[in-house]
Amino acid sequence: MTLRLGILVKRQRTCPACGGIEQYRLEKGVDVMLAIEMVSGAVEDKYDVAYLLALDADYSPTVRYVRERGKKVFLVAPKGSPYGTLGRVCNVTIPIDQATVTECQAE
Repeated sequence: MTLRLGILVKRQRTCPACGGIEQYRLEKGVDVMLAIEMVSGAVEDKYDVAYLLALDADYSPTVRYVRERGKKVFLVAPKGSPYGTLGRVCNVTIPIDQATVTECQAE
């Protein structure tokens, strides 16, 4: 297994209500990297099941392609989220809550 990292880009935005400036970071390049990993892993028969922790419908074509190659894709998403298109193309949706996420984080 290889750890691949995206990049964090600094951004700022102005609050329309109060005029305050907020600094934040935005990840870039992760979506495409993940899609490539899912597709190449399916083609090279590196896995049987992929667990996708995302809600972005842009992953739908990737999921369809992977499933056409006989792989299963389980969507892991927050309880109550609108799974929409992505939820429909995955084999199973596994809802999680904040307590589960917190419990799984490294200390």
